[in-house]
Amino acid sequence: EWYHGFKGETGQLMRSTDWKETHLGDIDKWPLSFKTETTIALSSYFPTILYFGEKLCAIYNDGAAEMFSDRHPRMWAKPMQECFPEVWILMREEIFGVINSGRGMVYEERRMFVVNEGGLEGFPKDFMQEKYYFFSIDPISDGPHVVGVKSHLMDRSEVVYQRRQMSLLNRITNPSRSREGLSD
Repeated sequence: EWYHGFKGETGQLMRSTDWKETHLGDIDKWPLSFKTETTIALSSYFPTILYFGEKLCAIYNDGAAEMFSDRHPRMWAKPMQECFPEVWILMREEIFGVINSGRGMVYEERRMFVVNEGGLEGFPKDFMQEKYYFFSIDPISDGPHVVGVKSHLMDRSEVVYQRRQMSLLNRITNPSRSREGLSD
């Protein structure tokens, strides 16, 4: 079987999932494009999520599993709308734009409010967290038809937070130079 050689936690999920019970169906009947993109994604550690089929079901690698540890493994092979309902509301038009046009998109430090389902130390479970992501949404084609999308992503939140802190410190220490910038 083409998927038995995958390493890591998500490789194990590929082997243990009863694919016939998912919206994606029998793994042996997947289009070549699904198999190829899955092989590329699971062979990489750079956080990658694939959304396949009519329901845009999530398959992702260990890098993405780590990034979204509060939702992993529950989101495995589930529709995006179930995995990330708050992101789905914000991004569905862009996703369908990629599917309909066959052209990808890139976002730099896109601000999103994401529910942190695992909770962070000192915070309640299921709180909205301001996050910033650098990511792409690219079409996955099977012949002339787009059958899904892939997203390579990087959490840039800490960089944005640090930039904000430095900006605030500069404003505090140099108030006369940045009075007009206090409303940013």
